[in-house]
Amino acid sequence: MVILVRILISSFIGYLFGSFLPGYFLPLWIKKIDIRKLGDGNPGTLNVKRTVGGFLAFITGLYDVLKGFIPMFIVHYLFKYSLSYAYLAGFSAVLGHKFPFYLDFKGGRGFATSLSLFFFIFFKVLYQNFSSLEVFYLFSYIILYALLLNMATKGKGDVFTMTMFPIIDTFIELNIGLNTDFWFMLSLIFIITMEAVKNLIRDGFKFYTEKHTFWRIITRPFALLFIPLAIIFSKIFVIILIGIILALFFIIDLLRMLVWKV
Repeated sequence: MVILVRILISSFIGYLFGSFLPGYFLPLWIKKIDIRKLGDGNPGTLNVKRTVGGFLAFITGLYDVLKGFIPMFIVHYLFKYSLSYAYLAGFSAVLGHKFPFYLDFKGGRGFATSLSLFFFIFFKVLYQNFSSLEVFYLFSYIILYALLLNMATKGKGDVFTMTMFPIIDTFIELNIGLNTDFWFMLSLIFIITMEAVKNLIRDGFKFYTEKHTFWRIITRPFALLFIPLAIIFSKIFVIILIGIILALFFIIDLLRMLVWKV
């Protein structure tokens, strides 16, 4: 009974703070404008900036970033609930942002709130569980992956978002296990990647216009997946696998030069 009450209280506090959308209320109160009828209709920072102005957009963005932390602080430090309930309050804030009751459950994307909470937990996990050298290796990998993927997709960041975040979560899970931090990060990653997928579908994005060169373009960044494979399997296995693939492509390339039909 006590657990159920704490779940309900944590969820309610998180949803209450999350459902308050300054991107909707500030233009309505100050400019007498319904932001949902302007721009892309999203009561978020970018739409407020485009349609109303920078100052209101700054306030909107600041609260959207902090709205997940406020209920977490209240639940964990004022109510003295455990970290699991604090994470539940933070996740409920994201849901409140996306589904506010007073707007027929049609709110913002929840991207800024989810992203801020994710990076908070991510850096907390790195600080508590990894050495400086391991963190350096991880960020070197992320930067290299981002650069290659940026060239392959012509700067479409949503592709990086929907592929890199699951890789990061897998890396965390393999090193710290299925604890509370992991599950909270996984729930946030689900929301973040789904928003990225929606953007790609909305924009009708295609990786490359020439179909016969698509596989050559996209394999460059995804070849980096050999690196996390070395964490899951032994390094000998990964080296043998790379050797087999290199040998296969060497034979194909040799045949291409020797046999004109190939």
